[in-house]
Amino acid sequence: MIKSVIKFCALCTLFLAMPFHSCSTHKDMGQNQVGEGHFRLYSYPEKTDEYLVKSKDERYQDVVFAAINDLEGKIQANEYLVIDPAQDEKYDIEIGGISAFKAYANILKDKFGESVQFISSGSLFSKKSSVEETLFYLNYLGLDASGLSKSDFSLPFEENFLNVMDEKLKSAKFPVLLSNVYNLSLANRFEFKNIQESVVVPAGKLNVGYISLVAPTMAQTFDSKKLNKVYFESLAPKIINLSNKLRKDGANIVALMISHGLDCTSQQSETQNIDRQKVNFMPSDEKVCDLFENELVQTLQKLPPAMVDIVFTNGVDSKVANLIAGHPVLQSFKGAEHMSWAKLVYDTKLNRVVRSKTQIMQPIQMCHAFFKETEDCYVKEVLRNIEIVPAKFLGEEIKIQPLPIRK
Repeated sequence: MIKSVIKFCALCTLFLAMPFHSCSTHKDMGQNQVGEGHFRLYSYPEKTDEYLVKSKDERYQDVVFAAINDLEGKIQANEYLVIDPAQDEKYDIEIGGISAFKAYANILKDKFGESVQFISSGSLFSKKSSVEETLFYLNYLGLDASGLSKSDFSLPFEENFLNVMDEKLKSAKFPVLLSNVYNLSLANRFEFKNIQESVVVPAGKLNVGYISLVAPTMAQTFDSKKLNKVYFESLAPKIINLSNKLRKDGANIVALMISHGLDCTSQQSETQNIDRQKVNFMPSDEKVCDLFENELVQTLQKLPPAMVDIVFTNGVDSKVANLIAGHPVLQSFKGAEHMSWAKLVYDTKLNRVVRSKTQIMQPIQMCHAFFKETEDCYVKEVLRNIEIVPAKFLGEEIKIQPLPIRK
């Protein structure tokens, strides 16, 4: 028993000393990764001074990213019925949706102001809802940028697909990107009115440049009728080309959105016999991820240093909060219930991101309310004597506002 405690403490010391941080440094985090526990996994409302600390020196400028992926037209929260056998009570628990993302993002905005970036890495739309309706609520959310990805290419229109998509995006009040589509008939890049190749977005005193790519291997799964004379360019050369362009255009930070996901949860879930949502890991431990013949991993390995500062992926139902080939990579589960988040710190004297100050957080399940006992909204365990309390994030109460009605 003593040896086990010593070993655990040594691991904790190693973890806390690492330059890339996660909110999983909390002393009670070990309780999450066991079959019967799920304690304070996402918010630690009483420990906000331990992570996501705002830089005080003007030399260092923070940029905080809050991201969703694989929204797939999911606007409303997911509802779960939870039964308390001890009190013979039933509770309706709501998780996620646009209203929750806005509430959580607003708390980040209150703390970091204009330095916060809200993004969607791709798969915005679904055949089950209209493009126009989804855009209405994403405009309300106030995204800074979004990519296009797999579910977006599943929309029912087949002829001149990209041109039709471009026309439907005219009501978007945020830049929508698709960076590596090439028109074979013109031997040149497509020219669109509303779909952009790349963009530079203000973030407080800094500028963030965005790139959004569809991996050619993923594009092979798209309906070929929608891709007449469309070619998806190779990833690494396109990233290098656009990153250099964005830097010249004033981008201090380059963020990559890429439609080729990664699985970093299945391995631990299976070996430790725990639910996938309970899996946590040290950001530097990429061995927990399925790296075998993954196009995203191979691409990041090819890039020169400091070409990309942060990566947001989509397309796989898994959470990622890891360093992959030296790059912070973030992805959350599908279903519009989770938010990925991270903080980068930019040195205005050296004109570069300070990697040792980067904070990669575990994705947050966007609870509308908490179970008092566990201080989260994990619904897969049998709870007794349930008491519902307000959800908190960074020490502040989550205030869910009704969604506006689209006329």
